[in-house]
Amino acid sequence: MPEVERYIQIVLPSPKKILTPGVVVILALMATGYALAGYFPDFVGEYLAVSPQGVLGGKVWQLVTYSFTEVFPSNLVWEGMVVLFIGSAIEREWRTRRLAVLWLAVSVSCAAV
Repeated sequence: MPEVERYIQIVLPSPKKILTPGVVVILALMATGYALAGYFPDFVGEYLAVSPQGVLGGKVWQLVTYSFTEVFPSNLVWEGMVVLFIGSAIEREWRTRRLAVLWLAVSVSCAAV
């Protein structure tokens, strides 16, 4: 019996498909938050990072902004890769508006825990 050769072909999406508009904005906000945390840690800790005292004191924007603040470069890289690959796939299927709503819902619900 002749041996049948099988090939597995892995096709990576083009940069145009990975770098969707919503993902680019999220990655830019993450990079900005990382830079701010490096240069202005007191500002980030007081106004952008989430804390029960801050949210109960009227700083409700912390429920969203904390998701863009990161102090460890390794976390920034891993979170960025997740956003890049999973977020772009979601955005291609759901479009930018639904990705933004998903990001907002996940950010707020995670902050509430």
